[in-house]
Amino acid sequence: MYRVATGVRTGRPVDPDDLATVNRWSGRSAGGPRLEQAATGLRAVLRAPSARDHLSWLATQAAALFGGPAAAQVRECAHPECALLFLEARREARRWCSMDDCGARSKMRAYRARRAAAATSSRSPPVRKQAASHRVDGRSLPHHQEGSCTSCAPTTSS
Repeated sequence: MYRVATGVRTGRPVDPDDLATVNRWSGRSAGGPRLEQAATGLRAVLRAPSARDHLSWLATQAAALFGGPAAAQVRECAHPECALLFLEARREARRWCSMDDCGARSKMRAYRARRAAAATSSRSPPVRKQAASHRVDGRSLPHHQEGSCTSCAPTTSS
């Protein structure tokens, strides 16, 4: 079914063997209820669905989706490590199967790449601005808050 979905999504012809497989499973009837005679009349007896029943149901749904108008809304997740398909029902420009998982990872990867590119493209390392200093008793000291240092305080002329 993935190859059929990919063919539908990309507009490429689908392999006839893949179509035959979906059609074969879609044509099988899923087990429904069975009627039994009871003391009070007939009753429907449900049985637990088998793996074949699930595959038949899935193939029937896939045939209806891929052969219908919603086929154009099938998308593949844009994350390079994800192969999930999703149905874009709201006609938005959604790119990922989940923003919480693949979307967040893709955005973080792009952010890190931009940061790395910016770091390697700058020709010189960032220049740190050094604090002004002054000398007191022959030692260089970092600058204090404006007006708190007596040796830096402006002098007034009388």
